[in-house]
Amino acid sequence: MKKSSAIILAAGLSSRMGMPKFLLELPGGKTFLENVVERFAEFGCTEIVVVLNREGLSAFNSSKINLSENSKIVENPHPEWDRFYSLQCGLKALSLEYPVFLHNVDNPFINLEVLEKLISNLHGYDFAKPVFQNKGGHPVLISAKLAKEIVSEKHENKRLNEFLGRYLVNKVEVNDGRVRVNVNTIVDYSRVIPSQFSK
Repeated sequence: MKKSSAIILAAGLSSRMGMPKFLLELPGGKTFLENVVERFAEFGCTEIVVVLNREGLSAFNSSKINLSENSKIVENPHPEWDRFYSLQCGLKALSLEYPVFLHNVDNPFINLEVLEKLISNLHGYDFAKPVFQNKGGHPVLISAKLAKEIVSEKHENKRLNEFLGRYLVNKVEVNDGRVRVNVNTIVDYSRVIPSQFSK
């Protein structure tokens, strides 16, 4: 298995949800954040960084969340900015030796086969992203070279999608529609994890 790192973006304001999305629970009581970190660790990521805003950091410190030993928490002081800045904050905490998975905490599902497929299809490209039924999803895998270029970008409040649009992407077809999951509201949550509403 090729070595890799992972960044989990969880610094959003969660205004539509009304609570930090990383604290949402899966059946069995494991939080979104715990499950995502656990799966990246299981895949073999050597470094895992979680980016939180100030309120999220406070909520994290008050919780009983257990994360793997090779994970670390980084604060984003400007959560009102685009995800590009959150990504910069996370990348600055990594050694940048290996490709980096970029994942949003509002998708609690990580498929190890999808991770392996992205790693296997990164060579010759700046980044690779999973595609299900012609629609892109997460996680995205960026090369170590691209990661370093993102860190060195001086204009911090950029739009991530526009920045990535300048680079060569490999759209990797996968068979798991969960790469498209995006939980932003209670309605989204009830659709994705209906069992949590049948207690």
